[in-house]
Amino acid sequence: MSMALIGPMSVLTAVLVACPVILIADSRKRKLLRQIELVTALTGQDALLQQARSIRRAKIRFQRLWEVVRSLFHYDPEFSEAYSLPVPLVLAAAMIVGCAAAFLAYTTLSFPISVLSGVLTTGMVLRGLFGWQYNRYTGSLRRQLPDALQFVVGALRAGFPVMEAFRGITREAPEPTRGQFVQVLNEISLGRPVQEALLNLYHRTRVTEYAIFAVTLAVQTKSGGHLAETVQTLAETVRERITIAARAKALAGEGTVSATILSILPVVTGILLTLIRPGYLDPMFIDPRGKRLFMMGVASLLAGIWMMRRMIAGVVRE
Repeated sequence: MSMALIGPMSVLTAVLVACPVILIADSRKRKLLRQIELVTALTGQDALLQQARSIRRAKIRFQRLWEVVRSLFHYDPEFSEAYSLPVPLVLAAAMIVGCAAAFLAYTTLSFPISVLSGVLTTGMVLRGLFGWQYNRYTGSLRRQLPDALQFVVGALRAGFPVMEAFRGITREAPEPTRGQFVQVLNEISLGRPVQEALLNLYHRTRVTEYAIFAVTLAVQTKSGGHLAETVQTLAETVRERITIAARAKALAGEGTVSATILSILPVVTGILLTLIRPGYLDPMFIDPRGKRLFMMGVASLLAGIWMMRRMIAGVVRE
């Protein structure tokens, strides 16, 4: 790799790495300051109003930036518990893959296009790794939700209030549901209503069933009625949705296997040709026309993999 390529690529990767790091540090700092303000706010209506204004301004200032980061990279700085892999490790892996892609493109394409391909590859790797962790975490929450709702139903029918049912979930439920309801109880202990704490749980995890649960509690609190029966119906509905989604995923298994075979077939074919007839594919890596064809083939393969994944995800989406 020439020195002319190393310099600009280092600057671009540094910018790409610095942005998420700055967002994470800023988010943690503001979250800590907000908790300190909520705990230490004592008296005075003016002080409370000033605190509410400052928190509202901070939310508006960074809300759009958070939405962009969440939509592009599937990373939410306020939902760090969903990501089991260390963020520096993910960034390092994305940088390595991006630099390799830029070097491979530089052997065939021009310098600006090769740098652009490296940056795009880095972004795709970040999106894939963060999205995989996020979907795995929220999938666990969604699968554990019917049991948590059933626990609430049992507590309500035994005569316990909703808060005691939530405390029972924090003692008996497995992770990650236990950790999320611990945060809900912490928010309620600071004076937030139950339905608002559950809505915050929905905004944090993006699990739709939590929003339905919050609306159910809010309606039952205002209008009255049999809360246990309503939550029981919600638990059965969520369980049926999970069953239908699992059945759809099983039916799409044949398509998933076919997509996997089609994705790895060109690589396996190239390796076998190289072993059977050494030097047969050398023009593809030596001749400029062969290099262009090779890059077009790689781009077509990646586009095909993305399209097949989108089609399968559209079938099994809940």
